[in-house]
Amino acid sequence: PTNFAPEGTMTNDNSPDEVRSLWQSQTVPPFQISPDELRLKMKRLNRKLLIRDSIVYVICAGETVWFTYWILATRIPVTLRVGFILIILAMGFLAGQIWLDRHSRKAHRTTAAASGNASSVDFFRVELDRQRNFHRGIWFWSRLIALLPGLLVCGIWGVVVTPKSPFGYGMTAATLILGALAIWLNQKKSLSYQRQINALDALK
Repeated sequence: PTNFAPEGTMTNDNSPDEVRSLWQSQTVPPFQISPDELRLKMKRLNRKLLIRDSIVYVICAGETVWFTYWILATRIPVTLRVGFILIILAMGFLAGQIWLDRHSRKAHRTTAAASGNASSVDFFRVELDRQRNFHRGIWFWSRLIALLPGLLVCGIWGVVVTPKSPFGYGMTAATLILGALAIWLNQKKSLSYQRQINALDALK
């Protein structure tokens, strides 16, 4: 008997290999992010970075004022003074990194606006790439290395000078725990930005 099927349906005359070949040869128009969605993503990123930068500036300023007061207005041991000075320097280093990141973003935005690319996917990808790098590699590890010495000096001083007090032990343990937490959180942030970069790359 002759195989018959209504028009538009597949008959048994097509082998699995032929069906697979036909399916793979179909052209599907690539999905593109809409301009409105892109602007919304940029707006969210800028708002997130503004909040982050503001919080860091406030913390750095507060820590600097607090430890400067203890150095100038009290008679603390020399070792603690050294620890407090190292903490103040670390706060300045952290604030400097934030300033450099903001300055770099502003310069890139100005250049992109002049060339008419401020609302492009490529511009957004560069911003995501910048923030991914901010949370890993030399940017992150330099911050961590800058922050740890002052805190450890204060904690170890407390353990050595006042071994019966929980101050030194608590501060040393808190420093190590916070250091490990910082590594985990920054790695998580970096991976989050990487996933967004991969999603944009998949649109091309």
